[in-house]
Amino acid sequence: MNETVTGLAYVNGTRIYYEIAGSGHPVVLNHGGSLDTRMWDDQFELFACRYRVLRYDLRGYGRSAVPDGPYSRAGDLAAIMDHVDIDHAYQVGMSMGGGIVIELTLTHPGRADALVLVGSGLGRGGRWSREWRDLSETRDCITREEGVDAGNEYWLGSHIFAPALERPEVDRRVREIVIAYSGWLWLNEDHTSRPSRRLPNAWSRCTRQTWRTRTASTRRSWNSWPSSTGASVYSRPLSRHHPAILRRLGPIAC
Repeated sequence: MNETVTGLAYVNGTRIYYEIAGSGHPVVLNHGGSLDTRMWDDQFELFACRYRVLRYDLRGYGRSAVPDGPYSRAGDLAAIMDHVDIDHAYQVGMSMGGGIVIELTLTHPGRADALVLVGSGLGRGGRWSREWRDLSETRDCITREEGVDAGNEYWLGSHIFAPALERPEVDRRVREIVIAYSGWLWLNEDHTSRPSRRLPNAWSRCTRQTWRTRTASTRRSWNSWPSSTGASVYSRPLSRHHPAILRRLGPIAC
């Protein structure tokens, strides 16, 4: 069993909770929206057998502070890496976390050795389906009118989480994480800072990037991913948006 170090990093004018374990080439785990570090419980322990693994709560999630002004999620990621003396790493991002590591690659060259993008969009410049926009708008409306608990329950009841909740071994864990979410982003305007106009968004820049990339993504988000990126892409239906928490790993022996 690897020893896990936990801490609070006071960076970029905020407080970020993190955990780090293992040794070897660094791997950073970036969680999805309405989730937190706990979504990586199985992977964190397993990867720490071979890598130095960092996971952290995004600003506004888990044990990190909520936003109080403009900020950059990629900037927070770079800052927490600096805090634990990680110059560059393999970047794993699920859903919103995938968009963050893409932004990190574009805004902080050299910080990502490889991208593993799971159910990820492209962040700013990406194209969201009407189905996804309707789902998100309804969730936000319910949260504002009936409260965070009602918004969380609606979100859990959507097709996004359905495959996970069908499995008793992950149902409890997923519910525990989502129900604990503060709903801050659903109740407040997103304060993430806009990239400089001199920096094109991810969608327009991806055609000029060659990344070592593996994606497990939704068809709706990635059906136009340019072949010139050098990425390896395979698709899963939208209902399988959370493959990282659908699979429980067996006993771990390092």
